[in-house]
Amino acid sequence: MESARPTVSIVVPAFNAQERLGACLDSLLAQSLGGIEIIVVDDGSTDGTAALCERYAGAHANLVHLRQANGGCSKARNAGLARARGEFVGFCDADDFAEPPMFERLYAAAKEHAADVAVCRYFIGAGRERSHSNIEGFAAGVHRREAIVQHWLKPLAGLGDASSVHGFVWTCLFRRELLERQTVRFSEAVSMHEDALFIMASLAHAERLAYVDEALYHYVHSPSSLTSQYFAKREVPRERRIAEQAMYFLLATEIASDEELKRTAPALAAHSFATWLYYASSRAAIAGDESAERPRRAISGLLSVPPPLPYAQALRCAELAPFKRVFLALAAVRASALIHLLCRLRPPRIY
Repeated sequence: MESARPTVSIVVPAFNAQERLGACLDSLLAQSLGGIEIIVVDDGSTDGTAALCERYAGAHANLVHLRQANGGCSKARNAGLARARGEFVGFCDADDFAEPPMFERLYAAAKEHAADVAVCRYFIGAGRERSHSNIEGFAAGVHRREAIVQHWLKPLAGLGDASSVHGFVWTCLFRRELLERQTVRFSEAVSMHEDALFIMASLAHAERLAYVDEALYHYVHSPSSLTSQYFAKREVPRERRIAEQAMYFLLATEIASDEELKRTAPALAAHSFATWLYYASSRAAIAGDESAERPRRAISGLLSVPPPLPYAQALRCAELAPFKRVFLALAAVRASALIHLLCRLRPPRIY
């Protein structure tokens, strides 16, 4: 007979986490909410992490141990998501720990308000002196789509004041049905800020968010933490790529829900396309390529307002909403790669 579906699945990615993982798992096993499952994904550890996980899995029927070759935090979390069976899904890093009522509070808030996402505050370190939040200033209770987009999604994507917002998944509880329906997963192409991308992809489809104004999670910064390992490798953050992905999440949401943008998006893209060609051919002309002069003149006639200013400055001066200016800019970026390819395959003939 198939067992009842868990209330919450908690995914724990672990890499060489032997020193602190036990305290993390103990805090999850001590949760006051019943019916939870804990999924620990060992990401190719070379210390005693695997043996520790096996001992815990053997002693606790609701703890599952998965092993994989080292592939990074995102791949480990995605493996846990694929195994999760709970109504909701939460995350906990192997260095951190949760207060006993954390998932009970989040689950109760999500159920009470029929929310797709529930969020709580957190502490930095083991103490309880000062708490922090993903979204400072949010009142306890339910927040609907308009507030979610305006006060968390847009600032997180760089379209607003980002000083009081963060993108940490370990303070959140996500409705699993939403994640599965929209195929929301962690990007395995980035090494940092994958949390923020995951949250933005989730918020883009969330109708309600429940905010619990109580600190229930402890983020513990240690030499073995995922963040510390990232910087220890001296990798260069791919901020530009992350920002572009984030903007496209937001733009897709806006286009789907904004009638004005639906009407203007094609024109904006076309204007951006022509503007990019104008400046590309102008640069070629400056470089001494005489063949660029004719297309430059032809393209300038396609523009409703010939751009007398540098492209970036023209964007700043445009009478457009911020996300529409972003759409215009990104269209130019995307167009550049496409036109480069087309010109290589078939050089344009403009008379």
